[in-house]
Amino acid sequence: MHNTIVIIGGGHAGFQLANTLRRDGYKGRIIIFEKQNDFPYQRPPLSKDYLLGSMEEDRVFFRPPEFYHSNAIEIVFSEVTMVERKNKKVIYEDNKSVFYDSLIFAVGVTPNKLDFCELNYKNVYMISDLKNAKNLKKALDTAHNIVVVGTGFIGLEMAGLVKKLDKEVHVVSSGNQVLRKSVSKKLSSFIKEQHISNGVKFYDYERIADWAVKDHNITSVTLSSKMSLPADLVVVGIGSKPNVYLAESIGLDVDNGIVVNDNLCTSDPSIYAIGDCAQFPYLNHSIRLESVQNTMDQARYLSQKLLKDIPESYSALPWFWSDQRDMKIQIAGVNLDTDRELDTITLDNDLSSGYTCLSFFNDILVIVETVNRPAIHMLSKKILSSENIPTKSDLAKYKFDLNLWLSSTSGKIKTL
Repeated sequence: MHNTIVIIGGGHAGFQLANTLRRDGYKGRIIIFEKQNDFPYQRPPLSKDYLLGSMEEDRVFFRPPEFYHSNAIEIVFSEVTMVERKNKKVIYEDNKSVFYDSLIFAVGVTPNKLDFCELNYKNVYMISDLKNAKNLKKALDTAHNIVVVGTGFIGLEMAGLVKKLDKEVHVVSSGNQVLRKSVSKKLSSFIKEQHISNGVKFYDYERIADWAVKDHNITSVTLSSKMSLPADLVVVGIGSKPNVYLAESIGLDVDNGIVVNDNLCTSDPSIYAIGDCAQFPYLNHSIRLESVQNTMDQARYLSQKLLKDIPESYSALPWFWSDQRDMKIQIAGVNLDTDRELDTITLDNDLSSGYTCLSFFNDILVIVETVNRPAIHMLSKKILSSENIPTKSDLAKYKFDLNLWLSSTSGKIKTL
């Protein structure tokens, strides 16, 4: 029996696991180590509703402080400095320690930085935590020209938000394809066109080569093409790297994340990893996902594994979402090799009626991307999680209408 479960990391993964363990009936001790001095809070609203002012700060937190006391979830606001695997002991500040039966790494990721991020300019931001988001929210009140570096989800969500606030936004990118590793080329083009039509200015194949400073604030940036852009503030969103240092230092297998098996267990049978930091097997590949839904699915699975030792492997369908101005982008499935070309079919290519893109590999449907089509997204998750996934030829008979195809099967699909 797991008498003490220790979770390193009080982000989405750590909170979700602790909460699920209690809901599933676990009566033992739960300890969360969190190096920030905040109770667990949501990250996605930090680049959306919170910055817009449509979500108050208290709603960013998963639960009020009294929740943890009433559910006997201990939160230690301290960084874990060492793990003694042989003794099953976690060591933290002033050489304090606690023993564990099961240890879970839920340590997340750290945003990548540009050179000037290390110089601590007052108006350079990365939306990495609540403190940073608070400062950015305040700065947006008086800023007019915002430079966004990066065209991933954070960069584009920020660009859409800035235009909602009626400000000028300049997006600097090293390439010309937005969300290059996350969506199909067709959806990438569609999303970029929508941002451009809303007044977002893109500077492709560029990098920030130099910058001007006054009173420890960046006032303008110079691109590699020598073009100069005014900058009241700069937001950097150029990806992230998994926090593997502690895991690596204690001899766990790491690669592009903390390596786990199909039970989310590391190379130590008493230690697990979940969420953004975990690299796990999926369809004969080894992947790492930065996704709220993946975090929640893994936490729910691991709770059952720890309490009931369920025989099933972790195999949840990856899916993603992003809110960018007037676009609700939802993706079911994942491209396991971003260098491979998928066969894509685009439907409903209009923002008002919605957008759908079906992607096939070896004639099998593998990804469904939608914009403002939540019903199609829900249907696609059901289909892609089933045993009888349609081929391109199957769907062509029904003009690639997923509803019509499903009706042809009498609405019966067996889930995995």
